[in-house]
Amino acid sequence: MKSASDYRAVISGDIFRLPRFETMLIHTLKHAQRLLKILIGFTLLVLGLVMIFTPGPGWLVIILGLGVLAAEYVWAQRLLQRVKEQGLRLRDTLRLPLRIRRA
Repeated sequence: MKSASDYRAVISGDIFRLPRFETMLIHTLKHAQRLLKILIGFTLLVLGLVMIFTPGPGWLVIILGLGVLAAEYVWAQRLLQRVKEQGLRLRDTLRLPLRIRRA
């Protein structure tokens, strides 16, 4: 049976006190989680590109895919930042002044 110190080691990130099998399991799960993030991100990116030409929220899905990929890749962070800046610029350009009603 595991002691409380073993569980505290996992929570605190101190994996050196864990047996080798459990350490390998933790690393394998982290790699699987990273691979899943990458797979989901690229899938959303491709689906978004397809949705640009077919009915659907293409740009929204592309931004969502970039958001997922930005957790793993610097290029995705930079591209997402550029998309945000362009969106703000577009919003400011399209913002219409309020009309004043004359009585």
